[in-house]
Amino acid sequence: MKDKRLFACMAMLFALTISVYSPAFRLGFVDYDDNIYVFQNPHVHAGLSKATIVYALTTFDSGNWIPVTWLSYLFDATCFGIRPFGFHAVNVLLHACNVVLLFIWLNRISNTVWRSFAVAALFAVHPLHVESVAWVAERKDVLSMFFFLWMLIAYHAYSCQPNLWRYFLVAVLFALGLLSKSMLVTAPFLLCLTDIWPGSTWNTGESLPTSHSPTRSRSALICEKLPLLLMAVTIGLVTIRAQGAGPTTAFTSFSRIPVGYRIGNAITAYAWYIVKSFVPTGLCAMYSHPMKNLSWPLVGLSALLLIACLISVISMYRRHPYLIFGSSWFLISLAPVIGLLQVGTQSYADRYSYLPQIGLWVAVVWQFEFLLRTTPAKRIVAATSLTIALVVFSMLSIRQIGYWESIETLWNRAISASPDNWEAHRQFGMLCLRQNRFDDANRHFKSVIEVNPNLPDVLSSIGWIHQQRAELSEAQNLYQRSLALNPGNEFSIHNLMLVLKQQRKTGDALPYLLAYTQRRPDDAKMLNQLGLIYARSGDFEKAKVQFVRAKQLAPNDLPTRTNLGLALFELGNLDEARLNLQMVVYAQPADANARVNLGLVLFRLGLKEAARQQFEAAIQINPNDEEAKAQLQLINNPTSKPTP
Repeated sequence: MKDKRLFACMAMLFALTISVYSPAFRLGFVDYDDNIYVFQNPHVHAGLSKATIVYALTTFDSGNWIPVTWLSYLFDATCFGIRPFGFHAVNVLLHACNVVLLFIWLNRISNTVWRSFAVAALFAVHPLHVESVAWVAERKDVLSMFFFLWMLIAYHAYSCQPNLWRYFLVAVLFALGLLSKSMLVTAPFLLCLTDIWPGSTWNTGESLPTSHSPTRSRSALICEKLPLLLMAVTIGLVTIRAQGAGPTTAFTSFSRIPVGYRIGNAITAYAWYIVKSFVPTGLCAMYSHPMKNLSWPLVGLSALLLIACLISVISMYRRHPYLIFGSSWFLISLAPVIGLLQVGTQSYADRYSYLPQIGLWVAVVWQFEFLLRTTPAKRIVAATSLTIALVVFSMLSIRQIGYWESIETLWNRAISASPDNWEAHRQFGMLCLRQNRFDDANRHFKSVIEVNPNLPDVLSSIGWIHQQRAELSEAQNLYQRSLALNPGNEFSIHNLMLVLKQQRKTGDALPYLLAYTQRRPDDAKMLNQLGLIYARSGDFEKAKVQFVRAKQLAPNDLPTRTNLGLALFELGNLDEARLNLQMVVYAQPADANARVNLGLVLFRLGLKEAARQQFEAAIQINPNDEEAKAQLQLINNPTSKPTP
């Protein structure tokens, strides 16, 4: 009978989750990280293969090391192609499985069906979790939770009957979860909480009696977590390395957001997650960080809320240990993403509540059941309260899913929910820019710089708008401001070069190119541009150095070889110049300029007949090539020397 009841609960939870999230099946991709992870990623397009598996295991794309998540995308692409339905269906299915697994785990550790069902149901339909499920790029949330919940179930089995193989299974599931999303680094500490409740509380004796194992010492409980903690630390360090990889780091510097502001925002964020768990309105895809515009009165109010909650929890600890379990779970699991080590521009995010909210609902549901213990119609009150909460949360979630219909509806929602949301304005401005809606883009960017005037990509984007309008001096100024803030901004340096070229002021780019190539020494194109500036100023030795560096990075780039050959010609290194220019002619035999350049070198080497052939070939390609004609006339004058 009990098994039938458990199966019925699991079926109801699964059906509830699928029904609420069924609108997600009709969603498409959004051009907000979905492009990086799926629809513009050539590796994912290729599906599962030896090469793409290697990519999944080694890539730091997206600023994370999440090989298991990448493998899941490859699997989806193999099964469904690059069609949104398959990716969304897998996300929804994983979330539904997580809901059932959460129920199974809670029921096993607490032996309570109703409370376990209530927690799982609230977790299933809460609007804060829409982002984790409806956003294809957040596969890592639902996938890591899937392995984490299996790990909790495996750990319960291990606690009841410890042995090496069961512990090994716990470690493997933990590793899979970590390799799906590194936010699980706090899992060893969460396992310690499950040792304390619902079995027992820490006491003064040597052993800690629990419902899982009658006599397990504290030292044993701690030591068995150490290998898991080592795994967590290792993955955490790799993640930090991944976040800092590439030409631009994902970390926000302490100069932009000092420590005090980070702590203040963290306090506000903790309070925000609590409030939004009970009043989930005004949710959107991005809540921009206030940076140095933090509201200290709000920080103080948030701190008072947190202190009041903690005092209440601690004062009731003896009689209600589940409160300390739930609050500790919430505080610990949120710590990696609370903003002390700031990644990105968000102040907080809906997706970050996916794991922490379990603790909150355990505390709330267990306390609610305790308060109803003397109520005559306890079951009716409990069922009615849960039903109302589920209906309200489900309706809000369905509405929230609709905002993920397109990138435009997503940012429209973010701006309507928070008109001062500068990050939403920036993202919407970028969208308008890609659609050549310059007036709309400019309007959104102006809303950004009113709040945050020193964002390099926004300055360069406004510069691009001025450039398209032929307002070159304004564009130049904005590109220069952008490069002063971020010397490695490829978009800014490239367009600054174009603007200066149009104004015939290419030499003005020298300090910016120097700063850029120091930051990005692997950009052959800009090294070539730097060499050209030196060559135009007559410093062919410095020009040669830059052209050589560019050639080493791009040995088949013909403009670089041409420029190097001409610089060597000016420096008198005729044999090297000849080799480089010959390669250009071999690659482009129909290029009249290439033949003229090679002819000049051959003439200087005294190889007049070979030079004559190149000049004649150039004239045959382009009968109006005056330089080739002039050089042919010089060949007939034995006292003449060619000039470049």
